[in-house]
Amino acid sequence: MSPILLALALTGCTFQPGTAFGRLDAFSADLSFDAGAARDLGDGVVLTDQGDHVALAALSVVVSTVELQELQGAGGVTFDPANPPEGYGLCHGGHCHAEDGSLVGYDEIIAELSGGSAQYVGIVSAALDLEIDLLAGGPGDLGLQGALLPQAELTRLAVVATTLRGQAQVTGDALLAPLELSWELPFEGWSTTVDAPVDRDQPEGLSVETAVVIDGSLFDGTAWADLGLEPVHLDDAQDGGPGQRLVEQALATFPTTTVSRSD
Repeated sequence: MSPILLALALTGCTFQPGTAFGRLDAFSADLSFDAGAARDLGDGVVLTDQGDHVALAALSVVVSTVELQELQGAGGVTFDPANPPEGYGLCHGGHCHAEDGSLVGYDEIIAELSGGSAQYVGIVSAALDLEIDLLAGGPGDLGLQGALLPQAELTRLAVVATTLRGQAQVTGDALLAPLELSWELPFEGWSTTVDAPVDRDQPEGLSVETAVVIDGSLFDGTAWADLGLEPVHLDDAQDGGPGQRLVEQALATFPTTTVSRSD
């Protein structure tokens, strides 16, 4: 595993001793795959919604950063993923489904609602540039204990990624022979809302733990027998193909985040 590089982005504040508004006591991120009881056939084999069996040999995601972010320039704009604005449907994993079928990030929607002025700005950033093996899980502790925090309204946690990779063998009644499957797909990662103001009215210490668990539905939505008998490598997440469906299923995972305070 390559060394984890850590950076603290302190926006709008230059610290001198005693001028911080808070302290980061813990910051962790655990990313993993768990097929779930209904899909786990044992020995790494996953049952799909089409009845196929996917023997998963490798699954990883390349993560660039994990950030605690503040929404700046919103000018009173509100966005609730549970009640998306007109033109958008189901929202999950930091994205909403637009009427044209595309996936649009929460930040893009907020920027649209604000006339382009709003954006999420990283206040605390753990720079990883790390490929995480989801079958083993990780990376865990991000190592920023004791970092000083500026005054901020931390409203989002983002796991910023670049690539989803994996290898599997697919078998099933509709397949004449096992299908060797691999993928290397562009992937933006996940985000979730948090409620973590940093100011003089809050306890000084802030601890944040987040987890992303991809489940066995990852391979749903595709009739794998339609891809033929030759080995298939997916590198395109566009045009409604199996690569896009694989990415959408991964994005459907909703991160869970716990925020705690201490004096």
